[in-house]
Amino acid sequence: MENNFGERLAHAMELRGMRQKELAKATGVTEATVSRYVNEKRRPDIDFIRDVVKVLRVSADYLLGFTDDICVAEDRQKTALNLEEGASAKYSIISRGTDDMIAIVDEKQVEVLDSFFEMVKNTMRK
Repeated sequence: MENNFGERLAHAMELRGMRQKELAKATGVTEATVSRYVNEKRRPDIDFIRDVVKVLRVSADYLLGFTDDICVAEDRQKTALNLEEGASAKYSIISRGTDDMIAIVDEKQVEVLDSFFEMVKNTMRK
């Protein structure tokens, strides 16, 4: 992924299912301002970046192009704790290009995925 803020902001919004209007309201700026950031017509200030990190739960380093890791360290830590404690919800890493995100998978989805992977393993053995 390229290192431009607008593309990374749009990607983070897409992953969280948030529209520009919703992000604008959550961060206290206008929808036009968010649009200008997404379209690289304006550079965000530090307050906006801080608010986006909180609202979208993304890494500021990701938004600024220093890393391709979109996850906030705190989210990775919570997920690791939940996995260690055997939380009822299952977690899996879903790869999306060069970015990874944590997705919560319920028990039924785990069963479907397990049977799919078993079928793939059996097909590969033949």
